[in-house]
Amino acid sequence: MVRVLLIAMAMAVLTVIYGCPAGIAQGKGSGTNQAAYQGYISRLRQKFDDNWFVPDGNNKVTITSTLDTDGTVSDIATASQPQSEPAEMAANEAFVKAQPFEALPGGKKVKLTAVFQSASTQHGDGSRHINITLDPIK
Repeated sequence: MVRVLLIAMAMAVLTVIYGCPAGIAQGKGSGTNQAAYQGYISRLRQKFDDNWFVPDGNNKVTITSTLDTDGTVSDIATASQPQSEPAEMAANEAFVKAQPFEALPGGKKVKLTAVFQSASTQHGDGSRHINITLDPIK
């Protein structure tokens, strides 16, 4: 029971820290929009994480795309630092398997940026993190 509470608390903290960027939920009812976007980002992060096989090494892969109001993805670009084909393939596979994405809560097209960061060894030790931002497209 304590472990479940700790996991729930950690998820809540990550949602607050990496949730909705300023500007995505502005205007009337922005508190509701921000909560909706934070929930959207949290669910999306979980879908990515469920499908992400972390390769060995220290990797940072950034995937950017345009996300339409209905959840349709276009204009996908992938980059890694340091450049790593296995890391890019693993992040792209997680991105593709997580689709189809839900419709966006705010009804506006956004730029989706997902950063897959990991440190792993052949023995299975390491860490992993996915940071997601949604930025309005003007």
